[in-house]
Amino acid sequence: MASRRMETKPVITCLKTLLVVYSFVFWVSSMTKRYPTGNLMNI
Repeated sequence: MASRRMETKPVITCLKTLLVVYSFVFWVSSMTKRYPTGNLMNI
């Protein structure tokens, strides 16, 4: 069980990282669509 848990932990970390990156990219793209002038600092 211990070895299997150590193998699945990096996979979960990778999935979490992909989820964060995807949500961040989606958020940035929605912000740029909402503010096409690029005023990201004025949110």
